[in-house]
Amino acid sequence: MDIREKLNYIKQLNIVDHLESLNIYPSKIVNCNYWYTSPLRNEKTPSFKVDRTKNLWFDFGLGKGGSLIDFILLYKDWTIGDLIRNSNGNYPNSISNIPAPAINKKADHKIEILSSKTISSYPLVDYLKSRKIPLDVAQKYCSEIHYRLGEKEYYAIGFKNDSGGYELRNKYMKLSTSPKDHTTLLNNATRICVFEGFFDFLSFIAITKNQQPSADFLILNSLSFFEKAKHILNRYDNVDLFLDNDAPGQNCSQAACQENSNYKDQSKLYSQNKDLNEWLILFGKQQKQKHSGLGFKT
Repeated sequence: MDIREKLNYIKQLNIVDHLESLNIYPSKIVNCNYWYTSPLRNEKTPSFKVDRTKNLWFDFGLGKGGSLIDFILLYKDWTIGDLIRNSNGNYPNSISNIPAPAINKKADHKIEILSSKTISSYPLVDYLKSRKIPLDVAQKYCSEIHYRLGEKEYYAIGFKNDSGGYELRNKYMKLSTSPKDHTTLLNNATRICVFEGFFDFLSFIAITKNQQPSADFLILNSLSFFEKAKHILNRYDNVDLFLDNDAPGQNCSQAACQENSNYKDQSKLYSQNKDLNEWLILFGKQQKQKHSGLGFKT
């Protein structure tokens, strides 16, 4: 990539996911707006907003905002040259792992897990239905997590990662608890399937139920963990990539396939959709039988 391509790539990365990789979580979520106590300064009332639809942020206390690049430059006190030098091509992993300035973060804005049980609450069951995920599939791999954020209590579908943290989802929000990490599910196979998010993994299981060949699974929970996971993936004879059909996901797949012939980009199945779960929602019901061999083209 030249400098312009590198900057454009970083700019398209999801700001909410990047903040999660820095253990920065929202204090409240209102529709597509995620509100944080500012990571750029000390404050008590959240005034740092991320518009998830536009993938832009704005700090009302500073009167500044912009793309992920603008945030990184302020957060780390970098120039564009610093950003290019420190990223080393491993986007966004190396950017996330560089130590940040010391900012006092209030403990009452951290997510506190209260309980974990089998998924049974009607709103969560209905949410799974809207995403075309069978309840028995979700119950096998996920839990119903009750948690506290600030002074309020909530519940969500929880997917556990290898470090003990959770990805939390319901109809109204998308959160992660600390520590954030990828998730591996091992079946002693020589093939591994890689997904960005756990709903894509659940979609794969739902589509190929009772007919998939033996495989191991790695769910990144954030594209930023792809580089970290390479030491696991490189052990396999076949690595099937089911990454998102956006610029970061496709660039990641392309680079991995060029670097190692054991990697295969399997996103052609859902080439007209954002990801595998969207394909399942829109077309999976009609095409389920047609693609009974999903994900195992060589």
